[in-house]
Amino acid sequence: MEKNSRLVKIQNKFLSPVLEKLEVIKELQYQEKNIINTFINENQNYKLLYEQSNMDKISALIEQRWKIIDSFDSIRFNNYEFQCQICSGNINTNTARQYRSECIFKGGILIRFECPHCGCIIGPLKMLTLDKDNFDLDYSQHYSIFSEGDTTEDEKFTFYQLEPQKDKCYLNYGCGSWSRTIDELRAEGFNIYGYDPYACNSNRSYIITSMDVLAGMRFDGIFSNNVLEHLTNPIETFLLFKHLLIDNNGKMIHSTPCYDYLYEYTRFHLFFYTGKSLQILCDHVGMESYGRYDEIRNNNKYTSFLFREKQLP
Repeated sequence: MEKNSRLVKIQNKFLSPVLEKLEVIKELQYQEKNIINTFINENQNYKLLYEQSNMDKISALIEQRWKIIDSFDSIRFNNYEFQCQICSGNINTNTARQYRSECIFKGGILIRFECPHCGCIIGPLKMLTLDKDNFDLDYSQHYSIFSEGDTTEDEKFTFYQLEPQKDKCYLNYGCGSWSRTIDELRAEGFNIYGYDPYACNSNRSYIITSMDVLAGMRFDGIFSNNVLEHLTNPIETFLLFKHLLIDNNGKMIHSTPCYDYLYEYTRFHLFFYTGKSLQILCDHVGMESYGRYDEIRNNNKYTSFLFREKQLP
């Protein structure tokens, strides 16, 4: 016990100045965000010019922040034990199989671990251990610099696999604010809503940003494209999906290449549903997968699974 206490004191002595510097950078990030928002609101004519001139500054802050975090992660996560969020099995960072890559979005080194119990590949831990404020800050600043590619056609392709009907109601979970999917599907006569907590600049009434609002709604079908890998708590989110389905006839489909260990070069991909992890996830929440599609779309692997409430034998 005394040895552990000394070790903690040594670590705290080493980490304290680093954490103080990290707080300074975080405060600068918040200041930049507030300054930009204020300037844009007051000077609409210079919006694009000002945004462009500050992108490099925000990008540098993001890069520096993650470099600092990486500098002490070898200490923080050495012989570190955490619980798999899919199967609840214990994972030790010194013994679990490790996957290492680098974030193309200024996020530094990415280290993930394979759960020895269910096979899910989880991490990076530096993202999963962020508190909500820091997690939201990282996402919002990422989207202030980088724009997602247009996934409209992939999302519509996923949606049509639900065999949707125009007298029913559907949800595009994690819809983003850049996709044309919902506008085009509504123009075709489908009753469809979107949910994305980071789409706060959207002024469309059918884009939901509040979880409280979403929780009070019900849908005949739910679909997502490139979302499951971003979830911070997959079981909790699948339980939400089950709650949002109107009845046990409701169904959903989720497409992502991250049912395999692919597109590992971004810190925002937290779960890769390899091994037995998808089956275990379904068992935990009382759902089942009853169909799979594998295709190559735009030279990229495209995989989607259909889900429904588990059927009685």
